[in-house]
Amino acid sequence: QISEYLKNNDHISSGMKKNIIQNICLLLNPFAPHISSEIFYKNFNTEITQLSWPNIDNNKIDNPTYELVIQINGKKKHAMEVPTGLQQLEVEKLCLESYELAANKYKRVIFVKDKIINFVG
Repeated sequence: QISEYLKNNDHISSGMKKNIIQNICLLLNPFAPHISSEIFYKNFNTEITQLSWPNIDNNKIDNPTYELVIQINGKKKHAMEVPTGLQQLEVEKLCLESYELAANKYKRVIFVKDKIINFVG
């Protein structure tokens, strides 16, 4: 009941409400063309076919952090939120500080940037 929520919510501006309904109808149109066309026409008094697909804003997609999975011998032991783009030595330092995991105590360290670190051995 998105329309009821939008009608009863005073925190969202009327322009934003129209934008939400428009984008929902556009995204729903390939899967349910008849109902989305009717909803769109009811709200905007125009045909949905006159609009183009919503554009993406790549600046809003980038995430400055990620969840680093910390494994010991292939089994997840810890996870922590860290900034993206860290190098292996920086991640090893964080693991040492947070969980007392020293890379020199293990035979091998497998590191996948912005994903996982695995201490083996």
